[in-house]
Amino acid sequence: DGSRAYVSISDTDGDQSLIGIVDTATNRLLSTVPATDDPLLAVPSKDGRFAYVASRQSAKLDEVDPAAGVVTRSVPVARDPVAAAPAPDGDRVYLAHRDTGLLTVLDPNSLTVLGTYQVSGDAQAVAAAPGGGQIAVAGPDDDTVSILDPDSGRELATAQVDGGPSALAWAPDGKHLYVGVETGEAVRVVDTTTWQVVGSVPTDDAPTSIAVSPDGRTGWVTASDAGTVAVLDLA
Repeated sequence: DGSRAYVSISDTDGDQSLIGIVDTATNRLLSTVPATDDPLLAVPSKDGRFAYVASRQSAKLDEVDPAAGVVTRSVPVARDPVAAAPAPDGDRVYLAHRDTGLLTVLDPNSLTVLGTYQVSGDAQAVAAAPGGGQIAVAGPDDDTVSILDPDSGRELATAQVDGGPSALAWAPDGKHLYVGVETGEAVRVVDTTTWQVVGSVPTDDAPTSIAVSPDGRTGWVTASDAGTVAVLDLA
């Protein structure tokens, strides 16, 4: 319902591996949940009961119950998982693998791997379109965002986004794709009809994840190097 945001919290020494739960109305950190080593990009399930967290160091996907404050299930996956995203109807979870350029598809009910697709570029971030017919995968090394068919893994389109695309979120109406870039310290706005960049919103630091409110008017952008969450006006 947009009332909570999940933020991965870790340090270079591995002494701190947490998922922070943020009240989006007040931007306050409400609580934290212990997670597997080096948690990355926590995302909520469709029903909001769980959060999915990729652990690059341990090559696992964790399912976290924020209310109970525990990791409920954990499944081993291919190496270098860095980002997870649920399908709009909640029947799939997509997982991007950074160095291998893979996209893994999992069943959220059993947390079993259903399939793995090779992406043409690398895979730093993943996001499912609101209608469920497209999956966006960001590749910062080649400045591209690949648009895939979720059923076959076939590439449907490619968007050129300079600056190293590293974070993704769709507008709720599906008309725009928001792309955070590593070197530009900005969120690019991509028209999903033409797959061209049509705008840019500056941020304080390199974005590592993006979330958009259900009404599409507000965005939250994390920057791991700065340790901040920026709130953007997208109206």
